Amino acid sequence: MNRKAFLRELEGRIAALPEAERDQTLAYYAEMIDDRVEAGMAEEEAVAALGTMEEIAAEALQGAPQMRASGRRPGAWSLLIGALGSPLWVPLVAAGLLLALVGYGLLWVLAAVLYICAAAFAVGGLGALAGMAAALIRANFLQGGLYLGTACLLAGGAILLTLAANAAAVGCVRLGSRGVHRIKVMFRRKGQ
Repeated sequence: MNRKAFLRELEGRIAALPEAERDQTLAYYAEMIDDRVEAGMAEEEAVAALGTMEEIAAEALQGAPQMRASGRRPGAWSLLIGALGSPLWVPLVAAGLLLALVGYGLLWVLAAVLYICAAAFAVGGLGALAGMAAALIRANFLQGGLYLGTACLLAGGAILLTLAANAAAVGCVRLGSRGVHRIKVMFRRKGQ
């Protein structure tokens, strides 16, 4: 889906929003698409990277004034319960955030390990080629053929591991950008 079709469909899905908020939401997503296109993404890729239309429309509608609470400020009891419950909920929230960060860090470690394994396979393939050259110099063609086969297997493994590492790194970047986007949306809505 291109930028124009995306914005048209999003506008239809968030028609319940007031005009000013609808225009602000459309401008926000148009700018996000433009930024990604400027960074080198194709327009369709930039639209796809935003997420599903259902998620985006649901996020936009959650911030709608008619969907929000009645506009009341928290009462004294709510503040008291929140303050008294803070020894319980603050550590739980902190632990949840730390677990999310550790999980995200482990995904990056996985990508790094895949790159290291790919490098090890490539070095092993070069070593097998050196062994093949030494075997051919000694006129041991059977051993040279075995070294050549080993070098080809290791080179193929290095290529596959590099592709897997690239996919893992791209997935980590997308996951991180999606998380940052959700945090921005959450704080932007709370500030309104």
